[in-house]
Amino acid sequence: MRITTALFPTVLLASLAFLSGCERNETNAPSATAPVEPVEISASDRLSDLSATMTGIAFWSHPNVAFNSLVIVASQDGIASYNIEDGSEVSRIPAVNAQGAAVSYLGLGAQARGLLAFLDIDASVFKINAIDNASRSFQAVDGEIPFRGALRGFCFGRAAGGQNPVLYALQKGEMTHYAIEVEGDALTASAGIAQSVPEDAQSCTVDGIDGSVLITRSNGEIHRMTDDGPGELVVSTDITEIGDVAILLIENTEPDPQSVSGLIVALNRETGGLHVFNREDGQAIGVMTVMAEDADSEYGEFIAVNAGDVMGAASANLGGLYRNGVLALGVGNAEAEQPAVIHLIPMNALKNTLDLPESEPVNPRGREAEPEEDGLLIDIDFQRD
Repeated sequence: MRITTALFPTVLLASLAFLSGCERNETNAPSATAPVEPVEISASDRLSDLSATMTGIAFWSHPNVAFNSLVIVASQDGIASYNIEDGSEVSRIPAVNAQGAAVSYLGLGAQARGLLAFLDIDASVFKINAIDNASRSFQAVDGEIPFRGALRGFCFGRAAGGQNPVLYALQKGEMTHYAIEVEGDALTASAGIAQSVPEDAQSCTVDGIDGSVLITRSNGEIHRMTDDGPGELVVSTDITEIGDVAILLIENTEPDPQSVSGLIVALNRETGGLHVFNREDGQAIGVMTVMAEDADSEYGEFIAVNAGDVMGAASANLGGLYRNGVLALGVGNAEAEQPAVIHLIPMNALKNTLDLPESEPVNPRGREAEPEEDGLLIDIDFQRD
């Protein structure tokens, strides 16, 4: 396992305006997105020498030391976590055929408990592991969520200010949600009624602002799910082989300080391109081609990544280059005899490349409620003699 840091080439600025604050037209669905000329973005680091086909990438935010946050990778060999600063392995769940990886939090603030969810394919169960805030080790939680049938994808998250995360499992034509509670080492998962979704649904993500779920479809569309029906069409793309989708949250510094907006990022598995859209109105912002250091070059040359298998994202402060968040593109699989590599792209590079406004990261742990006044008032009344 190694992580290498490369020098950034001059960042290419795209002449694309950041469309924000526009109201969504509820009666007219977005028209098909016109093709956008890709722009190059440089990966800063890579995790290499991964042994098996990757099935998911997630991030865990450290409660007080940002650069000790974790990159978590699921594969056919199990789950492994790596320190974001130097790529050193921190913890591992071995000998499990894991499909996907997603992290959310139980509770709010620094004491919030990080939870990792993944599907154990061989046992046909979702498993939850806690991540210790001090040791950063995985801690098995008693209780599993039985799962039958073929899994298209799953996502795990909560709305801003929510105490408990929800796990969403996506299958052909339906999505089931599980409300998660953990007391001590015991897991309680309450399953809701399966919800109808388009039969060609591919992947999903939880919107960290309102807790709604976005799903991708094989025709390139992205829908925001409602209580019933196919959901609301948010984005119509020209992606032919759509993969993972994520929402990067942004705390604005202007014109409305401390308001939170977001970017929808979708992976084009065929080309490796990262397609970026405005969360509020679904408009296209840009398409990025990841430029990564050529491992076979003696001169530190950068080459284009022209395919992608999995994608991960975090809006949190992960320290150093990743103080405003990160995108991760996983490439390579054992079946194709390609070395598995994860390319890391700082959120700041994304903002520079797409000419986005300045903003601050959003803590996925949330904020603890401000202490309420206890009503104790001391009335000091000076009397003259």
